[in-house]
Amino acid sequence: MIADILKGIGLGAFYGAQASLYAYISSEDLPVSWKALMTKKFWETFSWTKFGKTVLLGAIVGATTTAYFNVTPDMWIQFTEYTGLPQVPLSLILNFANTGVIIAIDRLTKLVVRRTPLVKAWDALKARVLKLLEMQAKAKAIIQGVPEEAKTPA
Repeated sequence: MIADILKGIGLGAFYGAQASLYAYISSEDLPVSWKALMTKKFWETFSWTKFGKTVLLGAIVGATTTAYFNVTPDMWIQFTEYTGLPQVPLSLILNFANTGVIIAIDRLTKLVVRRTPLVKAWDALKARVLKLLEMQAKAKAIIQGVPEEAKTPA
């Protein structure tokens, strides 16, 4: 059971990494191939925080679905025998399906957060965190005895 969950987390993180790269390459003016990874523009504009967020989303989806949505190889064999469709490797189909699910969840999350009242709550949370960080910097400056002229940026 735990091994399946860990395997799901690993595969989910892999699917999340793929989804992040697909989404980034499609949103930028880059060649639509893996050659984009070798360009200077890719590495200059790539956001590691967005990449990490999508990998984390993939790991969460992988943990909850054990990365297979409970599709077993036996079920896949029965499906191909019943339909007569040529048998494509199950791992290949699940790779594309899970990556697509993660892309869809990521876009749905962005839609919900940006288009609902949650955006106001998120902005308020960010403002409070920024205010706390500024207060912390001021307190640190006072404790260290930094002159008033050095506190204000030029």
